[in-house]
Amino acid sequence: MPFVLGRFVARHYRLCAVLVLALIACNVLLRLGSSNVNDFDEARYGVSAFEMRQHGGLVVPTYAGQKELQALKPPLGYWLMALSFSLFGSSALAMRLPSALCAVATVAVTMSWARRWFNRRLAILAGLIVATAFGYISHHGARSGDFDSCLTLILLLVAVRLPGLEESAWTAVPIALLLACGFLLKSFAIVPMLLVAAGYLLWTGAWRRLRLVPCLAAAGVFAVIVGAWAAARWRADGSPEFLLRMVREDALGRSTTIVDHSTSSPLGYAAGLFDRFAPWPLVIIGAAGAARRGGRPRRLRRGKVMALLLLWAGVPLAIVS
Repeated sequence: MPFVLGRFVARHYRLCAVLVLALIACNVLLRLGSSNVNDFDEARYGVSAFEMRQHGGLVVPTYAGQKELQALKPPLGYWLMALSFSLFGSSALAMRLPSALCAVATVAVTMSWARRWFNRRLAILAGLIVATAFGYISHHGARSGDFDSCLTLILLLVAVRLPGLEESAWTAVPIALLLACGFLLKSFAIVPMLLVAAGYLLWTGAWRRLRLVPCLAAAGVFAVIVGAWAAARWRADGSPEFLLRMVREDALGRSTTIVDHSTSSPLGYAAGLFDRFAPWPLVIIGAAGAARRGGRPRRLRRGKVMALLLLWAGVPLAIVS
């Protein structure tokens, strides 16, 4: 049966890809505007985006008419919500639509690059895993008016472009552009991906192909985009206090103190994966064991994608643990 199903997927890849995209669209869009709004992050983001649309203040988000100082976030996420409000009206559906659409795009990108790196069958399976992962779709995820789904798409686009650095050093420029967008979305949440990129360059030796001019151009793109926002925020506030709080609380504070005491065990997040993404972690481990007994595919032995995948999974998990 698995062999027959695999042949069907290989022969009818486009049909299967459309079905997977229809599945994720159904999972994230069905009754999207009718569920209760979370009264913490989601509600604050929605109110701030609504006020931004009403008053046109693009640099300093507000909450109840006052500067929003609880969520220390740059403005890109608010811009996306405000744009959605302008296009589709002020509703819970419009508030959550950017996250939902980013989830659909994430599944599409996942299938596209899994097909390039591996094969059609694995591409469909990878898309199916993302499209049905409860932990990704639910709280703070694709069906929520939060910024995590959008950040997932940005970091996915960064990761899949990393192997391109071996072909052209100028690939660093679009990577820097994506990282700048990630920073404007959730600030220092891009740090794990920066470490993944550095680890990949060192592990594979791809750093030897980097050139000074493209690297300077990439650094310039990131600095200009992020620096322009930081300068505008400093000027609007009349002081650098907001920026300093971002560093103290979002970067240093979250890195040196326990944020979530319910998962403060070193294995807390690893165990949480088996709950929030069930049944896929067990299926993946079983498949990995079966593949090891059968011998690794030749393409993985000669490629460097496995190094990227191991770093991509391991580094963020190690940091939060």
